[in-house]
Amino acid sequence: MDINAIERQSSTPGLISGTMLVIATVVGGGMFSLPIAMAGVWFPGASVILLFIAIMMLLTGLMLVEVNLHYGAGASFNTFT
Repeated sequence: MDINAIERQSSTPGLISGTMLVIATVVGGGMFSLPIAMAGVWFPGASVILLFIAIMMLLTGLMLVEVNLHYGAGASFNTFT
């Protein structure tokens, strides 16, 4: 491999690196905030709340994808809203 091919590969972020960034953010934020936020509702209540939040996040992401399909390349979140 030549040096130009390596530079082109590393200059554009891929799906894997974006997914890992989101996962690391979610896990890192959850490690600090969940024990404090869920202390009063115990395990069953916390499980129900987390399941509800996960479903809402999934639906929000799917709605954002649906809106994104109606715009061309280069459209940003500001364009969607």
